[in-house]
Amino acid sequence: MNIYIVSTMSDSGKTAIVSALLRILSIKGFRASPFKAQNMSLNSYPSIEGGEIALAQAMQAYVAGLMPSVYHNPILIKPMLGDKAEYIILGKPRAQLSFNHYLNDSSIRRLAINAVKASVRKLIEEYDIVVGEGAGSLTSQTSPVRT
Repeated sequence: MNIYIVSTMSDSGKTAIVSALLRILSIKGFRASPFKAQNMSLNSYPSIEGGEIALAQAMQAYVAGLMPSVYHNPILIKPMLGDKAEYIILGKPRAQLSFNHYLNDSSIRRLAINAVKASVRKLIEEYDIVVGEGAGSLTSQTSPVRT
């Protein structure tokens, strides 16, 4: 079983709800894992593999009784000055691009899509329940990981 929490806006409490669900499920004896395909944040945290993920997904991993993994947050976008951001995929810095370039660069887009798909498959195989969190709003999805 998998659960995905989404909203019609950013900053609506999705992270808190996912965290609470993960804690409850882990207390009930389920092996539950967090998942957020893409997170934009300057607040990162080291993963067990040595890469970095968003602090929110690291915290969610801890409340579920897990060590933070790059598979919990395969794409971390760290804003930079101007219109650029650093794109960290599976914990490793891969590019510094504008968002439009990110969406239109087929090689980085393919890398991102493959990272998300591989992460979902891995988590579903290893855990009883994956609790996913949407990025931003359902009404304005422009995710680079559409398939």
